[in-house]
Amino acid sequence: MDLGTNKALLEADSPRVNCAVHGVVAAQVTWARHGAGHTYAFDDTAAWLATHCSKSAMRDLLRIAWRTVGAIVTRVVADAEAGSDRFKNLRRIGIDEISYKRGHRHSTAVVDHDSGVLLWAHDGRDTKTLSKFFDRLGEDRCARIALVSADAAEWIAIVVKARSAHRVGIEAALTHGLSNARVESVNTNLRLLTRIAFGFRSPDALIALGMLDLGGLCPPLPGRAGA
Repeated sequence: MDLGTNKALLEADSPRVNCAVHGVVAAQVTWARHGAGHTYAFDDTAAWLATHCSKSAMRDLLRIAWRTVGAIVTRVVADAEAGSDRFKNLRRIGIDEISYKRGHRHSTAVVDHDSGVLLWAHDGRDTKTLSKFFDRLGEDRCARIALVSADAAEWIAIVVKARSAHRVGIEAALTHGLSNARVESVNTNLRLLTRIAFGFRSPDALIALGMLDLGGLCPPLPGRAGA
């Protein structure tokens, strides 16, 4: 991080070690994520700024290219997901698709109806893509899903029927008051993020930005906890 208006560079020895699995590699340091060229504090600051200010302001403030931001948010989200159980007590979900890159590419999004957060997203919109979500849930948690809202897409219905405690859509709407409105709201915000994410190298970076902003995974601004 800059020291006031002065650019600061951190240098430290990172000895090479001989790993029995990966061969000769650089040792992990305690102040940066694996493979990163920035400290934890820099990464988390960039992730926070990505959801709170414009692209140009962030680039100028941190002196980095926008593509670098894509790599950073992907790292930060992977770290956050590894350290938390986002599928705990999951009961009611909504599934939808979102188009990006002028409608030629699509991703699948899953929203938790109870918390309202973006729970999971992945590039693609077919049975194979959605099956990845239920694979990650596992059989026990799939069995605990009581209600699912979605549109009339056949590829969603096929997977949900095969993998969960699925109820007929009209029963969910009439008996439980469950609709896809919350999912559509999240989807609208995701579409706005696709414009911000223009220039990222991969859909993974766009999804990571969505998880930061809509999935509750944005880290606090370093050094401001409790302020």
